[in-house]
Amino acid sequence: TALPPSVRHLILDRLERLEPDDRHVLDQIAILGNATSYTILRVLLGKDGLEEKALVEALRRLLATGLVGEGTDGQDVAYTITHPLVQEVAYAEQPEIVRRRAHLAAIEALESFFEKRPGDESRLARHYSAAGPDANRDRALSALIAAGERALTIYANEEATRHYGTALAMIREGGGLRVEGGVLPR
Repeated sequence: TALPPSVRHLILDRLERLEPDDRHVLDQIAILGNATSYTILRVLLGKDGLEEKALVEALRRLLATGLVGEGTDGQDVAYTITHPLVQEVAYAEQPEIVRRRAHLAAIEALESFFEKRPGDESRLARHYSAAGPDANRDRALSALIAAGERALTIYANEEATRHYGTALAMIREGGGLRVEGGVLPR
């Protein structure tokens, strides 16, 4: 269902009162999705010129407002936006090109940590799907298929169907899929 305009405006009003660094951090968490690890957040925001001290201060203020929650994601500290409507509004308010660029940066950061974090296939596939045409099509297909396979192993059939359906749509759009020696690319 569509978010009622009055609710959207209330949330947006609260977000617009944030400090610029706080809003930038919150927007990045909205793009990255739930359980955003501090390591990946630091890498991505560091590329934007936000120093670690400013990131920590922004996170401290966001935690104090209750907009962001803190927990652990394996060995790393992870951050989530505490309410899905806040995440939805923060994500939707960013221009499409900003979201696509952030998804591309998230792909790069996740792939650099991917070998250390099995189970991130679904998150990686989601970023590839949202990154648009600038994402590497072969790697996107590989990520979507891997996420589909992973979902099947844990009996998450709807998720597997979603990943396989997105991969099939890419292939139909001309994304191509090179099968070498009968094995899908990884």
